[in-house]
Amino acid sequence: MPKGFDVAIIGAGPAGSSLAIRLATQGYKIALIEEQRFPRDKLCGEFISPECINHFQELGISERIKFHGGAFLQETVFYSPSGVAFSVPSSWFGGVAFGLSRAIMDNELLRRAIELKIDVLTETHITDFSFSRNRIERLTLKRKEQLEEIKASIFVDATGRRRYVIKKLKQIKGVPEAKRKEKRLVAFKAHLLGAKPSEETCEIYFYDGGYGGLSSIENGLCNLCFIVREDQARVFGGDALRLMREVVCSNGRAKMTLKNAEIVSTWHSTTLQSFGYSSPADAENLFAVGDAAAFVDPFTGSGILIALESSKLLSQVIREYGISTDLTSLKRAYMQACRAKFDRRFRYCSLLRFFAFSSPLFVELAAFLFSKSPQLWLKSIAQLTRAS
Repeated sequence: MPKGFDVAIIGAGPAGSSLAIRLATQGYKIALIEEQRFPRDKLCGEFISPECINHFQELGISERIKFHGGAFLQETVFYSPSGVAFSVPSSWFGGVAFGLSRAIMDNELLRRAIELKIDVLTETHITDFSFSRNRIERLTLKRKEQLEEIKASIFVDATGRRRYVIKKLKQIKGVPEAKRKEKRLVAFKAHLLGAKPSEETCEIYFYDGGYGGLSSIENGLCNLCFIVREDQARVFGGDALRLMREVVCSNGRAKMTLKNAEIVSTWHSTTLQSFGYSSPADAENLFAVGDAAAFVDPFTGSGILIALESSKLLSQVIREYGISTDLTSLKRAYMQACRAKFDRRFRYCSLLRFFAFSSPLFVELAAFLFSKSPQLWLKSIAQLTRAS
């Protein structure tokens, strides 16, 4: 006999776990399904923007996040390949940013979910879908070599850029995934010891083919996350260390800050092909949050924020409409809320992306203009990355 839930959420990153917490506090019966064992590392810039702190307070984990000794980040400084720099203070977004590993942040969210008696199923894999009348009826799960079935009124894909549930459902229905025109990029991430960014500063380095970010996290470590074109990654055989030394460090500032850096974690990598909204889920009762719904450019420092914001939007729509109503209306309301919240932001980020991946000469010119711009004008531009 399948176990029944109001909402089943697949993926326990910040989007999935925060949604589970919000819905549980509204009285809904929640299943939170995650294939990995926590704590686990994750490819991420690990930049927690100031606006996230309010979300953590609402979720009941703000003090726990601070307890782990992450780094306060007062500003983000952007460096052109030749070293022309301009600064964006964190205070422009309402406070101080924070550097903390995803392993810690995600684990604290999961701990909070467990405290709220949410059914948390880690190390659990979906083996089958039951689908009829444009709705997911139930999932078959494999956990500790045992099979079990669950059913729910609503299912939520919170599996990030993988969009596992949405893609699996498209395969079942024979619907091809929409092709995107963007060139493929490859992202890499590792923790470093001995890197030397400026104190309380996130540094962004531009170079031919992409950009990278370096900032302090807990325990005296730094997180380096960078993006290169797929053809560049192929030239170096996907060797992240060589890409760091020869591509990222073609930026003069990066060469200086990373000169004595030692890699103390495994490298994580993933391909990136699309930004902005993803194609919607092909089921009446399937929703998406976080990167599964839309992927924002990492240089904006708002990836974690959008995960938390999209989950809050969905929880608010569910609270308003309930789960026994016409789910088509609920989905329409959620999509409208997302468009109202994020449309301007994504349009503006697409313009900034054009600059970021332009020729080095164009990047130099843009950096020079930003460095000479009045602070009020630069502040207005920066705040457009959070525009509603």
